Amino acid sequence: MRHCDLDEHSPVSAQWVVEAAPRLAVALLRRDFLAQPPALRTAQLARVRRLLAREAARGQTSPSALAQLAPAVYGVSLADCRPPAPPRARRRR
Repeated sequence: MRHCDLDEHSPVSAQWVVEAAPRLAVALLRRDFLAQPPALRTAQLARVRRLLAREAARGQTSPSALAQLAPAVYGVSLADCRPPAPPRARRRR
């Protein structure tokens, strides 16, 4: 079934949008990211990492839209950008 075969009142069209739109959007974002020149891709990836590191440092309870899309689009997750844990204090004997 093509998009043009659906009318605006069809429950199938609403279901299709809900189910397919996120997948299509992510695929489009990934394709656009990979089509960029290497220098621009590197700069954008660095910016995404900075934003995710800032978000991880704040300790937000719910991930942002960027944090949800980043693994599929940029290949980097929020966990990849968390600052390292401080070393634990050694116990004296």
